[in-house]
Amino acid sequence: RAALAATDLLPSFGATEIERVTIGAEGRRIPSGFDYAAPAYLVLFMFINTLVAAWGMPVDRAAGLTRRTVAAPVRAGWVWAGEWLYRLAVALLQAGLIVVIGGLFFGVSWGDPAAVAAIVVLFALASTGAAMLLGSWARSEAQVTSLAPPLGIGLGMLGGCMWPLEIVGPTMRAIGHATPHAWAVDAFIEVVGGGATLVDVGPQLAALAAFAVGLLGVALIVFTSRVRRASA
Repeated sequence: RAALAATDLLPSFGATEIERVTIGAEGRRIPSGFDYAAPAYLVLFMFINTLVAAWGMPVDRAAGLTRRTVAAPVRAGWVWAGEWLYRLAVALLQAGLIVVIGGLFFGVSWGDPAAVAAIVVLFALASTGAAMLLGSWARSEAQVTSLAPPLGIGLGMLGGCMWPLEIVGPTMRAIGHATPHAWAVDAFIEVVGGGATLVDVGPQLAALAAFAVGLLGVALIVFTSRVRRASA
């Protein structure tokens, strides 16, 4: 009673004003729970596992299999395409499993199927491009298996697979978008969290396409050069 009586003697400062400030993109809803974790881990583990799958390329070269294949009436580009298509199939299969299991067992609302399919395919192309580049450059299986996990985890951290890039500063956000991961996660956030359609995530898809073309092109050049030196 004494405390209540004392509050009546306190001065009044009027109504309290509450100011609402949006950090990051205006009006953007970051999905929570499995709606964020499933797309983010899809991006993270598709990239890591695809990189690790490149271990067979230096093994084939060391065993002379690649050299013998190129000695046949088959161009180096076709040999490279065979290596790439196998890894692309693995990446797409893994992504499909995560999408199906996430939706059926964890209640993930993936949103527009066309947009999700476009994101998955383009990120798979970028991932396989990075894997083909690593496999073409590496001289041994050990180099691939020792470099792939830290590279994949580091790029995943920068790209928003561990936490939303909205919580970091503008400099780290810009650095993160130097990876394909950030563009894929951004697109998934828009589709899963904001109900965006294929057209709405056009800029992110264009960035992923640029990463895919660049990585695949460089990987083809490195692979062809390595095969020619081995055949000389």
